[in-house]
Amino acid sequence: MSKSATLSTDAKLPVIAATLLLLMFPLFFYFGPGSHPARSLRLIWNLGHIGFFALFTYCLHFYWKGLQQRHYFSQLVIVLLIVLIVGIVIELAQGLAVNREMDIMDLVKNLIGSLLGLFFIRSWRNQLNSRLKWSSKALLLLILLWQLYPLSQALLDEHRASQQFPLLADFEHALELQRWSAGEQNANLATLGQFSLKVSLAENEQYPGVSFDYFPADWREYNYLLMDIFNPHQTMLQLTVRINDRQHNQRFGDRFNRSINLSKGWNQVSIDIDDIVQAPSGRLMDLQEISKIMLFSVKQKKNRELYLDNIRLR
Repeated sequence: MSKSATLSTDAKLPVIAATLLLLMFPLFFYFGPGSHPARSLRLIWNLGHIGFFALFTYCLHFYWKGLQQRHYFSQLVIVLLIVLIVGIVIELAQGLAVNREMDIMDLVKNLIGSLLGLFFIRSWRNQLNSRLKWSSKALLLLILLWQLYPLSQALLDEHRASQQFPLLADFEHALELQRWSAGEQNANLATLGQFSLKVSLAENEQYPGVSFDYFPADWREYNYLLMDIFNPHQTMLQLTVRINDRQHNQRFGDRFNRSINLSKGWNQVSIDIDDIVQAPSGRLMDLQEISKIMLFSVKQKKNRELYLDNIRLR
């Protein structure tokens, strides 16, 4: 490539970067994966913080000529401070605009993005001596791998879930616990394989229980939802099963709710899919987009627990 062509490309890069920034900025407040059942999509979306602030740092360095004249360490400190402030402002604005709580890990991703952006700036990178340059690259690579690791785990678990379907959960793999809001793998009780999920029901908590958020969402070809639940206590335990789709408006009448009584020992719970379909008031449950299963009790007088296994469709 000729020198003039290289210069032309270098001149276009800041414009392209600034354009991408303007296109990406509204994504902090609009769109997003929402209640999409794929955990990997949520993680990919959150990695957008890294890409946005890498571009932001590149543009900041290019358009702020005074920054370019400073020592590389001063540039680093100034950029990280600005990115931290801008990130906090965005998080606060999200809280006001879309009622979202501040996430410290988003701020961490912003700072990682700024470091990545600096390494793409030749004039900054060239100020580093050889040893510092290579050690910094190695550190940045480790940080990026740390950020990508949860995504790799989610993709692996989603592949396993798709292979096991219509089995929704058997708790034989530790990664499967990431699909649930709470609980721990238990090796003492099981109806399928070696493990079950132990769920603690804390005393005086209003609605103690667990939610199942990540699983294949299309249930159209099946007639029953089945699950095995072990009650280790002498007394009956009343549990509520709640199921909703992505259209759910958070109102009680817009989802499936059923109370079940669990006697001591293993209980096989069977729910007719037609009952789930007919449950929402004024519409039908979308069996192609089932998004959540919740199991909970109402305020217990003492700590209790239950065990789940072999959750499946038939």
